[in-house]
Amino acid sequence: MALDDLAPCSGAHAVQSAVFAIEWSNPLPQDALSHIRAAYDESKELKRQFSAPPEEQRMLSVLIDQAAGAVSPQSVSSAGECIGYKFTKKTGISPSRILQITKDSCLYIVQDYTRWKAVVSDVLLAYSEVSEYLVQSPVAALGLQYTDVFHWRADPEHLNLVEVLDVDSGLVPTSALERKGLWHSHHGYLEDRSNPTDHSALENLNVDIVDNGGQRSIAIVTSHQARLQRLLYTAEALCSSLEMFYESLHDQNKALLGKLLTSEVKRKIKLSGGSQ
Repeated sequence: MALDDLAPCSGAHAVQSAVFAIEWSNPLPQDALSHIRAAYDESKELKRQFSAPPEEQRMLSVLIDQAAGAVSPQSVSSAGECIGYKFTKKTGISPSRILQITKDSCLYIVQDYTRWKAVVSDVLLAYSEVSEYLVQSPVAALGLQYTDVFHWRADPEHLNLVEVLDVDSGLVPTSALERKGLWHSHHGYLEDRSNPTDHSALENLNVDIVDNGGQRSIAIVTSHQARLQRLLYTAEALCSSLEMFYESLHDQNKALLGKLLTSEVKRKIKLSGGSQ
């Protein structure tokens, strides 16, 4: 087959990472962060997912010696106020899962993606453990971002991108698909939607053809943000909305990738089966 040398980065699928986001209309208050830290000590679920105690994130204070024109080690201080906590799971040298909660946003980062149902279940369980503190500022937006990567295991000259990215999708310029060198195509758009509830959807699609040690890689970042018409003020409303919107955003992601990729590439990652 023409694409025998095209390898999804994870073998059975192409997901390098997935990020589940929560954003507030105003910064989360300091006491909410303290409660989130304390919740870890009482939560079997958080300890199951993140074995190491959460790492405190602090605002760095940097003083520049204008006479020397440099920053000395003594001038960098991490003694500022706490701005958040970072929960980490490591299965090797690099973290496989990260939950980072700051005053401005909450990100659950998955770098050991398997399949949707298992991953989203963990995310929802983790958020449910601290949901009462996540709504101490009104929740204004929910998001889901995927990074999919394909590696070309042959001479870059033999990579025919029209066999990977659908030329009829309208999502990537034809002029880019005809090029043999490196390129990127980034764009986004806003549209109003009513499913699962009224919100403004911000959709972003970034496609990068990159050099990877002399070989080609195709990196596709699909980002979906739901800007809520009605803010969320209670833990119950948050948990219900997370479940509904993450499923909806996941469906949007599959639809966008389904439009972008050719049939042969979709078969490689079983996207037609709808489980990615």
